[in-house]
Amino acid sequence: MNQYDKLNELKIRNGLPNFFYKIKQGKNITIAYLGGSITYQKGWRDGTFQWFKQKYPNVEFTQINAGVAGTGSDLAAARLERSVLQYKPDLVFIEFQANDGGGEDEVLTGRMEGIVRQLWKTDPYMDICFFYVITKGQTTIINEGNQTGVTTAHDKTAEYYGIPSINPGIEVANLEKEGKLIFVGTNTDEDTNKIVFSLDGVHPIEGGHQIYTDVIARCMEKLEASCEAKPFGHLLGEPLTKFGWENAEMHDICDILDMVEMRGSWEVVNPDDSAMVKKYMEDPVFSLKKVWKSDVPGDSITIKFRGTTIGLYDLGGPESGQLMAVIDGKESLLINRFTPFNDHPRHQYFYLPYMEYGDHTVTFKIHTEPCDKRSVIAKKSDFDLNPDKYKGNVIYLSRVIILGKLMKINM
Repeated sequence: MNQYDKLNELKIRNGLPNFFYKIKQGKNITIAYLGGSITYQKGWRDGTFQWFKQKYPNVEFTQINAGVAGTGSDLAAARLERSVLQYKPDLVFIEFQANDGGGEDEVLTGRMEGIVRQLWKTDPYMDICFFYVITKGQTTIINEGNQTGVTTAHDKTAEYYGIPSINPGIEVANLEKEGKLIFVGTNTDEDTNKIVFSLDGVHPIEGGHQIYTDVIARCMEKLEASCEAKPFGHLLGEPLTKFGWENAEMHDICDILDMVEMRGSWEVVNPDDSAMVKKYMEDPVFSLKKVWKSDVPGDSITIKFRGTTIGLYDLGGPESGQLMAVIDGKESLLINRFTPFNDHPRHQYFYLPYMEYGDHTVTFKIHTEPCDKRSVIAKKSDFDLNPDKYKGNVIYLSRVIILGKLMKINM
């Protein structure tokens, strides 16, 4: 059995030598928390940050909340500069076990590798720790002595680069097995003497986040005891995978207008006229600069790049429609921007399937009509009660995401 297949609460590997060296020296410390909604919400992130402050009172700590709900390691690799790197952190926790559940294992390994390589290209003395949350159904996998597929995929990257990983799911599974924990409970269950871990099977409530905090705290004690606390430059060497996620980029469309081609009647949305756009422009987590809107079939944006895939970061809602992607003037893919969760406005993104590495030109065009939204929406009762709400074939554009390098179109 490989080390990354083994079920352990803590895998020390090369540890966190630079982090503890700086603490020993009394230097100021910045900790970034990179992940999805479980990281973004108040809970283990704030809990562990407070633990660090109490444990090391002579050190000044700064926290960076780099959690974005509903996103995985694929978007994280593209947003790393604006979410993490600009703050020059000393330690980065990475949490994507929950949101990476839909990808192929080798791809997930590559995406996490891309994040690691970007971090260490910027600063080889930055330390990293992988953190694996747990969701409904996964306690059974753990009690059978196995890791989840996503955890194993991520752990391949951790093992290859010597990054410590913490798996609090083992503690959660043990408490549930002993009858001390209810994984999916209700508010009334909190009156019992059992720990209620979550209400939805994904996002911990106070008791669940406390478990996460306690597990990290005891693992940090072990990590500190295991290291020599002296400077250690992390070496990258050859990549583990072929996917090249260290080359992921994200660009605000308003910053690259001289490199892309927009045709049709696209209009910049005035945030005062759209509560959705205003929200995502003002929220520091998203900080969208501008949002373009159109519902005219055939309106398009054309982008050229050198790499393996491209996508868009957009906004969606009940009125969202469909795009057609024309790849290198030949292959066309229908892309539905109305998702099962678009009963309300939300940020979203997509990548096209992988292409052979090289120069590619992709045109995204608004399709002639929306999809059968009732067949897609999760809350069909809302569709039946408010059918007019779902009319429309609108596309909102904000950013371009690329696995490669943006190139200028010869217009």
